[in-house]
Amino acid sequence: MKIAFWNVGGMGTSSAGKIAVVRAWCDEVKPDLFFLSEISHGINATFRLTSMKIESWATHNDKNGNHGTKDIVLFVRDGTTTQALETAKFERAKAVTKERQENGLVVNAARRDNVGTFIQAGGSWVSVYGIHANASYSGGVTAITCADQSINNPRIKELIIVGGDFNGTGQGGLSANTKKVTPLNYAGHALAFTQWAKSDKVAALTRGNANFDQAVYAEYCNGIYMAPQNVDRSTKQVDRHQLIDYVLCSKGLNIVALNNCKDEAEWCNILSEFDHAPILYQV
Repeated sequence: MKIAFWNVGGMGTSSAGKIAVVRAWCDEVKPDLFFLSEISHGINATFRLTSMKIESWATHNDKNGNHGTKDIVLFVRDGTTTQALETAKFERAKAVTKERQENGLVVNAARRDNVGTFIQAGGSWVSVYGIHANASYSGGVTAITCADQSINNPRIKELIIVGGDFNGTGQGGLSANTKKVTPLNYAGHALAFTQWAKSDKVAALTRGNANFDQAVYAEYCNGIYMAPQNVDRSTKQVDRHQLIDYVLCSKGLNIVALNNCKDEAEWCNILSEFDHAPILYQV
C-alpha cells in the first residue's frame, strides 16, 4: 500500500498551478492513502482527485475560531480497504476538537489537528495519521512528542504510522519503539530538506551566473539534486530550510520510503509551486 503526505501551503480554489501539479502527481504516483495539509476551507466542496474519495477532513480554525487555510484531508483510493477512525487515539495536546456535519461529511473542527484511518498490513490493523504541527518550535516539539507517546502507549495495541509536517527534525529523544523514516527524492537519495522559501529575485541558473559563487552554487545544486550540467533554465532561487516532513512509526512495521517524484523536471515544478515536498511510502 502506498501512503503519501503533502503540505500544499494554503491551496485554495484560486491556486490553479498548485492544483494542476497535485492532480498530475497523484495520477502518476497513485497513492492508496493521500494526506493533504494546509488546504483552504473554501476548496472543500470542489477539490477532487481521480479515482479517490474523501474519507475525513479536519477543519482548521484560527485563533478567533474562524475557518482558516490549513485544513487536513485524507483521500482514499477506490477499492482500498480502510476503517475510519471515529475518535482518533492519537495523543495530542491542547487540541480544540468537535465533530460536525459539513457537505455530508463528518469533519473535526480544531485549531490544528490530524486525520487518521485504519488499514491492514501484514495481517494486522495499523492506524495511520496525517499531521500538521503548529508553526512554532514548541508546536514541532509537541507534535513529535505526541506521535512518540502514541506509538509507545501500552493502551494502544495496534501499530501506528504518523506522517506529514512535524515542523521539527525529530532528531534525538525518540523512544525505543519509535523509528523515523526519512523520505527520498526522485533519484532515490535521502531528501536533504522538505521545506524551503523562494527569493523574489529570478535567477538564470547557469555555471557562470554571477548570482552564485562556486561554493553557493554547488550547495544549491546539491540541495535540490539538480545535475550541474542540466541547469539552463530560469527559476526563483530556493532558500532550503530543514527536513521536517517524514514518518514516525512503530519499529515493528515494514515501511520504506519511495521516490517522491518521477524526475528533475517534476521536482522543479514542485519547487516552483510549493514550499514543502511530497513524501511517499510503501507499507
